Amino acid sequence: MASAWIVSIVNNSKEEFVFQQADPNMHPVIEVSSGGVEIVEQHIQNPQKVQVQSGQHIRVPAGGRLKSSWFAIPWQGWGNLEISHGDKRQNIVTGPQNGKDYMIFDGAVNTDILIGNQNAWQNVEFEVTIDSEKGLVFKPVGSNDFDWLRQGLIDIAVKLFKALINAKSF
Repeated sequence: MASAWIVSIVNNSKEEFVFQQADPNMHPVIEVSSGGVEIVEQHIQNPQKVQVQSGQHIRVPAGGRLKSSWFAIPWQGWGNLEISHGDKRQNIVTGPQNGKDYMIFDGAVNTDILIGNQNAWQNVEFEVTIDSEKGLVFKPVGSNDFDWLRQGLIDIAVKLFKALINAKSF
């Protein structure tokens, strides 16, 4: 199972967007923000190191930007991320299809946004840019997958083994 995370949002459009993440376990933390970003229910403008509770609204006006942690794009059937502006709404989750995990927009799997392979723990971090011409752009900026972890553990094991071989006593 792969996980997707939002690490930043930049609104370069001329419209306000609202993000509402509902996940029973993962609650976004806005680490730093500017440009009038607001956690609506908490009445906090330009929050710094503030946790957003499940179902609360994050308002990102034109020119607004934020950096976040723990901002999960929920797994299908486990939660939901709704992004809205005006009367338009888009629901986003992650989920499987044909042995791989993808982003799912309003129930339609987007095979252009691969999150990872099923049966392997992987994480992908996204910067989200809102652009007047391109719309919502999810740019992958980091990943931590099982193969990377496995190779790192093998490298550590080899170094420890060599150190033990060269040791004069145990």
